[in-house]
Amino acid sequence: IGILGLTLTVVAIVVQLASQRYTPKLIDLFIDDRVNILTFLAMVFTLVYCIWVIFSISGDYTPVYGSLVLMLLTSLQLALLIPYFRYVFQFLTPTNILDTIHRNFAHAVQEALSVRNRQALERQKNHVTNNLEQVADIALSAVNQVDRNLSLLSIDSLCRILMDYIPKKNELPPDWYKPRHSHFISISAEFFEDISDRRIWVEARGMMDLELIFTQALRTMPDAISAIATNVRQIAIKALENDDNETAYVCIEYMNTFLRRAINDKNQRAVFSLFYQYRRLAEGIMGMRPKLVEEIAFFFSYYGQESMRVGLPFLMIVTAMDMGTVISRSYALGITPPDSLLDSFLRMGKSPELEKVAFAHKGVTKAQLILATNLFADGHNAPLARIQESLTSFSQQWVEECRDELLAVTK
Repeated sequence: IGILGLTLTVVAIVVQLASQRYTPKLIDLFIDDRVNILTFLAMVFTLVYCIWVIFSISGDYTPVYGSLVLMLLTSLQLALLIPYFRYVFQFLTPTNILDTIHRNFAHAVQEALSVRNRQALERQKNHVTNNLEQVADIALSAVNQVDRNLSLLSIDSLCRILMDYIPKKNELPPDWYKPRHSHFISISAEFFEDISDRRIWVEARGMMDLELIFTQALRTMPDAISAIATNVRQIAIKALENDDNETAYVCIEYMNTFLRRAINDKNQRAVFSLFYQYRRLAEGIMGMRPKLVEEIAFFFSYYGQESMRVGLPFLMIVTAMDMGTVISRSYALGITPPDSLLDSFLRMGKSPELEKVAFAHKGVTKAQLILATNLFADGHNAPLARIQESLTSFSQQWVEECRDELLAVTK
């Protein structure tokens, strides 16, 4: 009885502290763990056995062998207390918690592949949703407490879960793709129908969680913003590698959402990180989906103009440099980008709002000069002629100033 009471007290305190630190759902993880279940079952069994031994003693009878067995069990459990406490403390480390959630998610998806009745399938859907919520709760808690390492670990874990899910989703039964309204309480009926029709409710749920984390981290943790953008890019590329266009497009939709939030917040560093990963996404899918690259380029141009509107002209330069890099890499890979991509890039330098801000206007002109130089070096004459024609609208002095400033850069 004393051993059981001691163990329950220590475990209850430690688990409660950890659940306040990470997520309240940690208690569910702890209770479902087999080692914990077996440990407490063994203690309860020994306790019951102890009661039976005590009540079997009479004035002329003592159960010698029963008492020896009881002594053996008690000694064994005392000896196992330190290893068990060590297991509990290791179980409650952030890395192990996230790994456990990841395994539980994978197990739920695997079970859903083989279930035949609707009730069992709904149970696995609940497990999947709970696992996503648990990771999101840990990430949100870490961001609120400015715990950088745990925040990045949680974001990576959430995205690894989604990336592991993508290759398996086509094997799941048709009823799997019909989510429950209880999983999406706060969204509109139209969005609910949209993600159901597109069979992306799991990915949408993960992206919604990432949006919550993004909003929370926008002002306090730039590293988390960069990690979210990086992982969304990787999910999109993974989806396209598995011919899952809808998942890739929901990633792009949320990248746009992140950009809009960061621009409205006037957070230049966040927008810079998002543009960088957006550019890398365009480069990564250039050979697979050129039409999608064209659409991303349109978003680049659009959010560059939005940056100018809210008074962040530096981001217009970033946009131009990134678009120029995408076009240059496209030609370097032997892929001719659509004409609309170059048109959009050249139109950026002729914006009336841009011309009012000299340093931003000069930065966009430099981006065009850099692209023209790369095309000239590689012998791509057709697009080079179009850039030259566009540059003739500027004065010779303006172009020469931009050239001289570029050549003056030594670091």
